[in-house]
Amino acid sequence: MPTPLQYLPVQLLLSAVGFVGLIVLGARFVRKSWPASVACVMLLGSTLPGLMLANFTIAPEIVGYQSHDMTPFTETIVASSTAAAAVMLLVAAVVSHRTRRAPHTADATRAAST
Repeated sequence: MPTPLQYLPVQLLLSAVGFVGLIVLGARFVRKSWPASVACVMLLGSTLPGLMLANFTIAPEIVGYQSHDMTPFTETIVASSTAAAAVMLLVAAVVSHRTRRAPHTADATRAAST
């Protein structure tokens, strides 16, 4: 007896949640941190639609043929997009750390004296 999670509409809905969520996060991060936004776009490769894109379009271009089940280098493409997202998150952390404003002691002493 199949479970409800094996029905196609449920599978499509559950796979779309991560995909749509990353798009929404990427759109929200555009103004605040562009590297974090790019990382969200790179993480799309690790979702089910990203895996299908890698399996049916990108990997066959690299190998030169399409397999009947899983084209070679599909996992490599997904891992590469995840690694690129990790690098972009490191860039986002560095940019955030460098642009953080330190409190000025002169401003604090002026506020205390008034």
